[in-house]
Amino acid sequence: NKGKLNGAEVDMIYTRCKGPTKKIPYDNFRTKAIEQIAAAVFGSATEENKKKVVDILCKSAPSLNSAVKVSDDDVVNRLTDTKGYTGAHKSRFDESGKGRGIEGREDRQKNTGYVGGYKNEGTYNKSASPNRASPNRR
Repeated sequence: NKGKLNGAEVDMIYTRCKGPTKKIPYDNFRTKAIEQIAAAVFGSATEENKKKVVDILCKSAPSLNSAVKVSDDDVVNRLTDTKGYTGAHKSRFDESGKGRGIEGREDRQKNTGYVGGYKNEGTYNKSASPNRASPNRR
């Protein structure tokens, strides 16, 4: 059985070591799982082989599950290319293809106090104080 550490063997070791929970308790991992992994990889669970397994595990960097990959076929590329969007969807992205967020999904009002067609926005004389009385008033 030497060198037979594949997905099925790892699943069986996990099932035998986890107990009633979904996770392997550390004590079970240290005593049962390492022993079974050493037996599967090196053929026997001697102290030397168990130390080799521990050394391999300690030197290995954690990695992500590579089962899910991003598709890069032509269909996905065409669907995600924002240059081909038309109508309401076109306004959701800028020229570089980056999403505009809420600005691209809703018509936002300026709420400046001016009506929509007013052309001289911002030209009001700001030095006039609303608290000062008009010279015509007494």
